Amino acid sequence: MEASGGDESWDDASEMAEEDEREEPEKPDTWEDIYGRLRDKRGNIIRDNNTGAAATGEAAADGVAALRPRGDRLEAAGANPQMDKLQKRLKGLLNRLSESNVIAIAREIEGLFRENSRHLMTTCLIRLMLTSLVRVEPIPERILTDHALLVAILNSSIGSEVGAVFMEEFVEKYNELIASIDGLDARSDEGKEMNNLLQFFCYFYHFKITESDLIYDLLMELGELLNEKRVEAILVMLKVVGFALRKDNPLRLKELILLLQQKASAGGEAAKEQSRVRFLLDVMMTMKNNNMSKMATVDRDYLERLVKLFRSCCKGSGTNTLNIRLKDFRDAKTKGKWWIVGSSWRPAEAAEEAETEKQPVALDAVSDAKLGELARKQRMNTDVRRAIFAQMMTSEDYVDAFEKLLKLGLNRQQERELVHVAIHCCLQEKPFNPFYVHLAQRFCHYDRRFKMSFQFAFWDKIKELARLSKDNVRNLASMLARLIEDASLPLSVLKTVSFGDMDRVKMRFLRAIFVHLCSKLSSENLEAIVGRVTAAPKLKLFRESVRLFVQHFVLAKKSDDEDSSLLSEEQKERAQLVVRLLSSGASTVKL
Repeated sequence: MEASGGDESWDDASEMAEEDEREEPEKPDTWEDIYGRLRDKRGNIIRDNNTGAAATGEAAADGVAALRPRGDRLEAAGANPQMDKLQKRLKGLLNRLSESNVIAIAREIEGLFRENSRHLMTTCLIRLMLTSLVRVEPIPERILTDHALLVAILNSSIGSEVGAVFMEEFVEKYNELIASIDGLDARSDEGKEMNNLLQFFCYFYHFKITESDLIYDLLMELGELLNEKRVEAILVMLKVVGFALRKDNPLRLKELILLLQQKASAGGEAAKEQSRVRFLLDVMMTMKNNNMSKMATVDRDYLERLVKLFRSCCKGSGTNTLNIRLKDFRDAKTKGKWWIVGSSWRPAEAAEEAETEKQPVALDAVSDAKLGELARKQRMNTDVRRAIFAQMMTSEDYVDAFEKLLKLGLNRQQERELVHVAIHCCLQEKPFNPFYVHLAQRFCHYDRRFKMSFQFAFWDKIKELARLSKDNVRNLASMLARLIEDASLPLSVLKTVSFGDMDRVKMRFLRAIFVHLCSKLSSENLEAIVGRVTAAPKLKLFRESVRLFVQHFVLAKKSDDEDSSLLSEEQKERAQLVVRLLSSGASTVKL
């Protein structure tokens, strides 16, 4: 009886075990961990397994087929064993990516770039990032920021073509998503692929991979039609780069605000009553008033910390910023990729049209001959200088000259010739011509590199004051004083003047500048210009020199100098204000 009872219990136990085995799902023969490594049922790493490699290749191919980041140029991942192996390694690196190890991971990826072709590396990186970041669910901000920082470091250390390829593929993906969200069945809760893509793209702007023009192009296109998804996408972008865009290019921000207001008005009361549209207009007005406290933004502290980390990484190599517009990406198939060396081309039809457009210009040969003779007299001895001189002389006003000179497509070295020609022509005018001042102000406010070029050019002219004629010195002082008045150049541009060996020419030059500033500027504006000098500790000697000069050569009466006219009471008050500002917080020197 006992034996039979034991057999019955044993049978029951075996039946229960069989039921448990039937309930447990069968484990696959191979599986992939979070680092991209292939493992067997027991968890052991499989290093050389053709079956696992094929399975991984099929999974990768399925993910890529849904996205197709490189279009028809990309083949299935399983067809290239080298790509499979490289993709697994990159996937493991990207899965471990964080603020603490982003530099180490970037250095390891740079090593992979040296071992493999750039096309293969960028293809694998784009596949993995598109798969992991452009998803239906929202991606955390820090993950997007860390990946954008990694791309920025690679763009800086390896070359600008890395950032260019990433932007090109993201623009293609944007084109697909923008066409899908404009469908009749598009709803605001269908997915966050567009939001994730644009938010990741905006971090490219923070890390100086792209300029603000491309971001504005995306915002302007999204603002053409105010549906739920587009408004949501605009709000996501403004949350990341709103105030940075306002600081970089406020004029285009004004155009964006006007466009959104017009589209909201054109939509009627129904569009205005939508909560998202009303919230968008409120956000735009908040940005216009520069009220950061009323607008929700990303984690600024974390972003600024990563920006500082990126600057420390690219001190020697530079940022390799690309100023590619949205239209350039879309016209790449017909006009080529000018941002890649050797990839820009022009169809034969366009070349013929350009030749026909050039023919009427040759009819005006008399005026060209006169202009060429005038350029020869002004010693415009290179083709670049003659072209710049011709555009300046034939322009209707300074705005027309500014646009014509930009269309010349000068490089950085040739842009310096533009500055030298503008200053030279200004000095040669018999009565002072403010045309060149307005043109210089336009260029200084257009880009900081022109401001630096003008500053260096004025330093060269200040060294040559003794060799200039009286009219040249007067025009140079008038031009420089007006640029300082407009805040196009700082007052510290005069720091190269040697105040210790003051002669009559220098005294006239400097006195003309300070008399102009005391005459044209209000007390508030004068205090703002001088305040920038007083706030710099390195300019202590320059402040003392300027203070002594104003006391002894501007406020004092110089009856023996024909150019030293008496100051009015208002000018004296402002000159005394300059002396007080320069004396505050610094030890005074008495002669």
